[in-house]
Amino acid sequence: MDWSHDDTRLNGRKRYPARNRAIEALPLFDETKGGKSSVESVVRFLPAGIRFAGDILYRNLTAVELGALLWAVTLGKPGGERRHMLGHARSLGYGQFRADVVKAEGVDVRACLETFEAYMTEALGRLFADCEEIKSLSHMLDPRLGERINQPPHPMLTIPGGPKTYQKLRSDSVRTGRNILDRSLDHTSPVQASRDPVEHDQPTGNKGRPRR
Repeated sequence: MDWSHDDTRLNGRKRYPARNRAIEALPLFDETKGGKSSVESVVRFLPAGIRFAGDILYRNLTAVELGALLWAVTLGKPGGERRHMLGHARSLGYGQFRADVVKAEGVDVRACLETFEAYMTEALGRLFADCEEIKSLSHMLDPRLGERINQPPHPMLTIPGGPKTYQKLRSDSVRTGRNILDRSLDHTSPVQASRDPVEHDQPTGNKGRPRR
């Protein structure tokens, strides 16, 4: 089975919360502490504040389709705080950027966005902005909320059975063809929320760590 199959479905989502600032004290790669050079990555970051500009060319789009394109660019809030994330070290606050439409000849950006959102509201049978997926995405894209999430003590998911619990769940999903998202956490694994203070922002692996 590949992505072109009619029954292909996403098995989950993965996002990092946006931040107001990046973590400057990056954990270094250290072979003496069990690090493996085979997964070492050397990264160089661009300075903050750099601006890029480009053009988006399109043909034969309806107002709804153009609104969807503009929503993907502006994340539904032209000139707002929501941020895209791209590249390495996203979990540490790098690769964040905001995309704005500075010029749109003959296009009312706000009207197109409203047309798209109205279409989605009708198609879903509920207000588009109130959908749990959109609300969750909006929270993850807002650096003001991201800063609050990343302040200790913060919610920490713990799995009593360890990583093998998730691995078994994923294997069963692949074997049976049943989407992992079809079931709630209560019925899939003993995942519990803990608010014990922990040292946050520390990757569990060595990938992406600069070499000492």
